[in-house]
Formats: sequence, C-alpha cells, structure tokens
Amino acid sequence: MKFTRCLSVIAVVSCLSANSVAAIAKTPESENSSTSAAKTEPIFVAGFFDSLQQTIQTIQQVGGIIQQHNQQQELEEARRRASEQERLEAERRQRYFESLSPQEQKAYMEEQRALQAQRDTAALLFMMTLFSAVSSDEPAPASSQYDYDVECKTVDGLTRCD
Repeated sequence: MKFTRCLSVIAVVSCLSANSVAAIAKTPESENSSTSAAKTEPIFVAGFFDSLQQTIQTIQQVGGIIQQHNQQQELEEARRRASEQERLEAERRQRYFESLSPQEQKAYMEEQRALQAQRDTAALLFMMTLFSAVSSDEPAPASSQYDYDVECKTVDGLTRCD
C-alpha cells in the first residue's frame, strides 16, 4: 500500500513538472523497520507548488502574448480593410470626376473647395470652443453664436453637404 502510494505521488510529480522537483527521502526509523505497517514513510516534495505556480504563470503569460498577437493582427486587418475602402472610394470619385464635362468639373472643384472651407471653419470653431472651455472655469455655452445647419444629400453615389 505504501509502495503504491509512493509510486502514485512520484508519477503525479513527474507528469506535472519537466524538472525534478521531488525529493523523496526516508527517515532513519522507516529504514530500520520497513516491514512495519503501522509506521509510514514521509515523502517530501520540495518546490512542487512553486514549480506548479511558475508553470501556471508561464501559461498565463503565453496566453497574454497570444492574445496581444491576435489583437494586433485584427487591428492590422481592420487598417488594411479601411485603406482598401478608402482607395476604392477615391477611384470611384476619380471615375465620376472624369465622366463630367469640363464645365461640370470646374463647378465640382469649386463646390469641393467650398465644402472643405466649411469643414475647416467648423473644425476651427470646435477647437476654439474646446480651448475656451478648457482654459476657463466656467462651463462651455450650450450653443455657439455660430450655428451652422448642414444638410447632406447623396447624388450619384456622392454625398454633398450644404
């Protein structure tokens, strides 16, 4: 019975650890009377739990590294898809522009410049409002003196905002 228990402990320790962490020692009393069923042989497992904890930490670290790698690959894939969509949209706009007559191209360019100027003004106003809210102790006003109503329409696959 003792022999079987001792072998099962050795088997468990050797299966759970790559290095030898089990130190099995017999006490002097057990060597003198090894046939006595009343006496038990103590088994000392040195560093088993430390090794087990270190193995668990290593597994967790590897899992974290794998998770970071997967997240990085997902981010790269999302960036690639976004770049591809932007490229396709630019090609579509280029084909539309090339299909216009010279007068329509000129009008289209003026319209795009006006829209860009409007976007730039809105961005500047937003930054000024943000700066004034941060630099003052008072809360920012709910509405600004500059109130733009922008209406967007989609025509021929192009979105135009007025």
